[in-house]
Amino acid sequence: MPNNANEWDVISGEAIKRQLNKRKFPYTSKTIPRLPRAENLAKLRELESLGWEFVANKRTQTQLKKPKPTGVAFEDYVWSILAKMGFDEMSNGSNFRIPISQSESPQIDVFAKDEISTLIISCKAREQWGPASDRIRDAIVEIDSHKKYINPLIDERYGNSPPAFKGYAIATRNIEWSQQNLDRAKERQIAVLRDEELNYFENLTGLLGTPARFQLMGELFEGKTFQRLQGIRVPAIKGRYKNTSYYQFAIDPETLGRISFVQHKARSSGSGSGYQRLVKKSKLNAISNYINDGKIFPTNIIVNFNKAVTFERTTLSNQGTQNELQQSQGTQDSLEVGTLHIPESMKSAYILDGQHRLFGYFHPKTEDRYRKRQELSVLAYENIDYELEREIFIDINQNQTSIPRSLLTELDAEIDLDSDDPNKQKTAIASAAILNMNERDSILHNCIQTESVQSSEEQAFLALQTIVDNLRRTNLIGTPTRSGHLDFGPLYDKNSPNVNDTVKRVVQTLNEFLKVFRDDARDHWNLKNQRNTPEQPGGHLFTTSGISSLIHLLADLIEHVDKNNNQLNFND
Repeated sequence: MPNNANEWDVISGEAIKRQLNKRKFPYTSKTIPRLPRAENLAKLRELESLGWEFVANKRTQTQLKKPKPTGVAFEDYVWSILAKMGFDEMSNGSNFRIPISQSESPQIDVFAKDEISTLIISCKAREQWGPASDRIRDAIVEIDSHKKYINPLIDERYGNSPPAFKGYAIATRNIEWSQQNLDRAKERQIAVLRDEELNYFENLTGLLGTPARFQLMGELFEGKTFQRLQGIRVPAIKGRYKNTSYYQFAIDPETLGRISFVQHKARSSGSGSGYQRLVKKSKLNAISNYINDGKIFPTNIIVNFNKAVTFERTTLSNQGTQNELQQSQGTQDSLEVGTLHIPESMKSAYILDGQHRLFGYFHPKTEDRYRKRQELSVLAYENIDYELEREIFIDINQNQTSIPRSLLTELDAEIDLDSDDPNKQKTAIASAAILNMNERDSILHNCIQTESVQSSEEQAFLALQTIVDNLRRTNLIGTPTRSGHLDFGPLYDKNSPNVNDTVKRVVQTLNEFLKVFRDDARDHWNLKNQRNTPEQPGGHLFTTSGISSLIHLLADLIEHVDKNNNQLNFND
């Protein structure tokens, strides 16, 4: 066992790649010599009783696989995500330990290090969804008690250039976190990576590679400064927009990438925060080729500094240039020339437009010299609020590259719930309700295609926009009137001033109604959207058109019952 910080069992470079090839799969593989047919079958039956599954017969070998135990598979899954992010050093195997005393060497599930940080993660998993409050509480206490011993050992190991940040996290699968444990973790500065966060970073890493690490670091070390960014100053022009300032300047992609963060809709769940789409691999590849041809981008990357920045106006000796600039712009005292202090902290610049252009510099094919020496033109707003961020994003993209209707639907669910326009409010309620039906406790969990549940996933086969449109066409929520108000429908919560209570009522009613068909026609429901074949009819009930039709059926049933002065109870 290692007895000092210099003997930690970590790997780097090609060793990480070799281990990744084994750990990225949820199963263990092996081959056995291929025997004569009768002997081979007998051997296979014996191995199947031990949990092995037949994969394929090769010329001289038989390939087998066996599912990893739940805890091992999850630990390997988390390790593999970080390995794909390009960390320089990773823990070797599943028994990595850091000796904190002569008698205690706690086992660390995942250890990762890059040039500015170290990350230690404790992994906890269940086979089925449910609480594990005691396990999580104990993990929080254990990590917190070990930090004071591990931090100086990290500094000792890395000598003259210790990492600026030391992060600790608990990653979980199928575990429901209590608010008390979330508060405990936050108080002790321990990050929480649940199923939704891990799915997001897995998808983002598959698209971006290394830049996905910047997003993770931004989440873990938001607001923390590090030495490499201290003292960066750039010439800039300062102007005014609405009630804030903006700055025009040029900066290298390496520096901008370190402080940037993208508000991806896929990072949020339900109708939570976030407004940008995930990047597209094909577009990143094309941009990488463009950069390697020595070309530069003529348009601005638009960001928002999420806190006030320092700007030093030029001295009076240069005021002539200042006046010439103002006169050329046809303004007076609206523009200033000076020096901008670039923020020194992680997650301090939110990308509003240009994520593909920026991340293209970090593409594996892009030459390093362009990332470090080429300059990008940037327009940076100063500390605008989230609503204005989103408004600018929509304005830019509606006039540039059209935003998918499904993404606008998700944004509607946030923006217009309290709108005075009855049409907008009805659409927002419908959008929020269907998005909430994609959550874990709903009958449609992860079956609706959204920015956070991609259509490439096996489960996501229901079209969000179509279902929302069909719900909106009924009178279940209400009917906009010519006088400019919403005539409440049967599912509108008339007793609550909070429109979110109406969303909950719609979700609860739809869930109970759809459960009737799922439970009484389960065989057909389970066919989902399978196509018809000569051997078996396909699914029609649990499809986009099927769910839409059932929503219309519900509206007709309620209208019929209402006309006969009866009550409809889905619990009967």
